[in-house]
Amino acid sequence: MWSSPAGILLLGVLFALCGPTRSAFVEPLGCSTFYQEALPPESLGEVLLLHGERYTSSTWKDLGTLEALAAAGFRTVAVDLPGYGESQLQRIDHETDADYMAALLSELKMKSPIVVVPSMSGKYGIPLAIEYPERLSGWVPIAPVGATKIFSDVYEQLEVQTLIFWGQNDRFGHLGSKALKAIPGSIQQMIPDAGHACYLENTALFHQKLIEFSVSCARAKRRRLLLASLEKHSPSQRERADD
Repeated sequence: MWSSPAGILLLGVLFALCGPTRSAFVEPLGCSTFYQEALPPESLGEVLLLHGERYTSSTWKDLGTLEALAAAGFRTVAVDLPGYGESQLQRIDHETDADYMAALLSELKMKSPIVVVPSMSGKYGIPLAIEYPERLSGWVPIAPVGATKIFSDVYEQLEVQTLIFWGQNDRFGHLGSKALKAIPGSIQQMIPDAGHACYLENTALFHQKLIEFSVSCARAKRRRLLLASLEKHSPSQRERADD
């Protein structure tokens, strides 16, 4: 849809309706963490953007990712991970990286976001998906660090919609994608002629596939909520709801 002329035009209109990007700090587990946020005119869901070793939350703003996802209907938040950008250098607690991420979601008031996990941020995003999969509606690893260190049977038990990005010229990302494909129902998306930070080299294709996946996750979440609501009804009420 979004790659068609009508879809591109619609995104342009929605882009114009989005409010300005805002920034602030939160303190998950006592760690001062900077974030930038773009709000949609009407929300379908939420997306949390992590970043790689050489980048920060501003990378996503500069690429237009914050605004593109907001225009598509998603509250979109990009963070500076601990020690990067404007965030505190070291966390002052002794909790796990997964617990930090879970606390970050709570501080940001994100109920079940899609989490985008490039490269270095695999240190945070992989433990989050494994230990708190119920906190996510979707997971988007992009050649994440640590992907090949997880046993395949762990991935095989992971129940979260997953879109795996990797660049055609990135050997590290290719190896990671082979490990991550053990996740049931996962989708693989290779970016042609791209390296490790593939989203920088073909941003248009990256945005298109990420938005399509995010919309799919939002629809799946809506179906789950509807089914959960119907299960609370008596059989006669469920029949009327089906009608």
